[in-house]
Amino acid sequence: MSPVVVREEPLRRFVDEVCAAMGAPADVAAEVAAHLVRASLSGHDGQGVARLPGYAAEADAGALVPGAVPRVVRETAVVALFDAGHGFGAYSTAVALAWCVERARVSGLAAAAVGRSADIGRVGDYGERAAEAGVLAVVTAGTAGRGAGATMLQGGRDRFLGGNPWCFAVPGGERSLVAGGATSTVAEADVRLARARAEQLPPDCVLDRYGRPSTDPDDLFAGGGLAPLGGAVAGQVGTGLALASALFGALATSREDAGDAAGGVFVQVVDPAAFGEGAGYREVVDRTLAAAAGTRPGAGRTEVLLPGELERRSRVERRRTGVLLPDATWTDLSALADRFGVPPPERG
Repeated sequence: MSPVVVREEPLRRFVDEVCAAMGAPADVAAEVAAHLVRASLSGHDGQGVARLPGYAAEADAGALVPGAVPRVVRETAVVALFDAGHGFGAYSTAVALAWCVERARVSGLAAAAVGRSADIGRVGDYGERAAEAGVLAVVTAGTAGRGAGATMLQGGRDRFLGGNPWCFAVPGGERSLVAGGATSTVAEADVRLARARAEQLPPDCVLDRYGRPSTDPDDLFAGGGLAPLGGAVAGQVGTGLALASALFGALATSREDAGDAAGGVFVQVVDPAAFGEGAGYREVVDRTLAAAAGTRPGAGRTEVLLPGELERRSRVERRRTGVLLPDATWTDLSALADRFGVPPPERG
């Protein structure tokens, strides 16, 4: 069976209806649908609508509570602690980001930690929102502990870390910088996608059960794990960033609940206007990024692409042509449609 093409709006509507059928309130379902579809449009297929069947499975297992909404546990003028109640992470993180942006407008900066959150999706999405709002932001979501995630430490053979992504957002006038990604060499969702497509992985992405490098995505599901960012040469960098992510997120973890594990979501926002250089700062960002993009491409290359440019181009292209869903993803989505009594998205 050939891949299926689906347009943005039918796909968003389908995800919205499935989330609602799972028990999510209307605003939560709409946020999750918009987030997953934006990830697919941005070219991050493994973090897009392909995640929906996994969310349904997590809800079945009790790890995800679709009807939960975040509540404020502790709050000052510039700091908030949220309890997501095991609800959709895309919604609770969006709430935390909006809170930080609002408070940073007044105080110059703000930070929030979110505990008991399910998967937050594509972390770059929050950076893009922050940049559009004209603020700098740091967003990370991490876990650490035996069996806490699929990533192994540098030189190890035990799973200990999640994908633990970071995102840094810097607003400009003409263009902004949104940079970051997982602290594993590749996201687990992308390995699942490669497996669904029957594709091999590049070197230094997956380790087998003995901690040896592999290119076979099946090794991840046979006792292996993800390699830390930097691979065999510089894996200490990825290991350090992953541990930092989990420990920043642990601001939302009580000592009684933590045990030897740590994790959570951390968001920090800075308003450049608080430094008296709002418009001037954006001009500096524009000049620097323009100069970076204007550097000479290396041999065999035609241009230098800045972080975020591939995602921007993908959104333009996929809004024009539609999102290409692999056969396995379409089959999974069709099964969800049957289960929840929701019409499948129109092919486009």
